[in-house]
Amino acid sequence: MEEMRDVLKPRGTILLLENTRSSNTFLGAYQDWTSETAATLGGKGCIYNQDVYSLISTTEGMSLVSSERIAAGFFTSFVCTKD
Repeated sequence: MEEMRDVLKPRGTILLLENTRSSNTFLGAYQDWTSETAATLGGKGCIYNQDVYSLISTTEGMSLVSSERIAAGFFTSFVCTKD
């Protein structure tokens, strides 16, 4: 997020489609249980239960404009801007 922020013009917009922890309790638990193994063995480092909301909100100079969960929350689209 910091690198994206650094190359973005002031008030510029970033559109993200990210793997996120599912909003479904059972699917989310499955993701928690398997994410490390999946990332190591076949996911090329993809952490599919990550908390992207926290990544955005803790990046100084970035603001979350909107988000939308897709496919039971397995994916989330984010619109962010540089302050």
